[in-house]
Amino acid sequence: MQIKNFSIKTLLAGLSFMLVCATLSAKEKKSETTEQEQTAKVTTIEKKIGLPLPNDSTILSLYSEAVTWLKTPYRRGGTSPKGMDCSGLTTTIYKNVFGIKLQRSSRDISAQDVKDLGKDDLKPGDLVFFGTSSRKGKRVNHVGVFLGDRRFIHASTSNGVIISSLDEAYYRRTWIKGGRVKQHEKSQTDKIPTT
Repeated sequence: MQIKNFSIKTLLAGLSFMLVCATLSAKEKKSETTEQEQTAKVTTIEKKIGLPLPNDSTILSLYSEAVTWLKTPYRRGGTSPKGMDCSGLTTTIYKNVFGIKLQRSSRDISAQDVKDLGKDDLKPGDLVFFGTSSRKGKRVNHVGVFLGDRRFIHASTSNGVIISSLDEAYYRRTWIKGGRVKQHEKSQTDKIPTT
């Protein structure tokens, strides 16, 4: 009777040990799968943006948001996946990523919401302004969000939401200025500890 009792206890202990091992193995596999899914998502964003992803969570949010709008068709006055114009895209990205409400037109954003910057001072999240109209005199009528490495996302009238380079001849010719959103600049400096 003792042998049976010992064997049953040993068997139960062995089964318990195997169950614990199987549970740990399943958790490890799930963790590996989650890591693989995350790596795949990062790789997809990097490919679509054309830039390596930094460790900055705000920039990662910016890139992730930008990817969701790529290939959205152009629609004047649009602010939805059915169609987007340049200021609609910019205001939507700023609201979703930074929680900041901007003016609705590129001209008003340029005049009221930003501190002027040159091309060499741009950081991801800054805005870029262009005068693409054929009228005499350069006036802001187009805006995009700077992503880094001289690249920006914007809503093109002919191609919808795309990523372009500041080095393309058209954008070199129509460039007016860069701008850092005043509220965004303030929130960034609020994070810097003072002594």
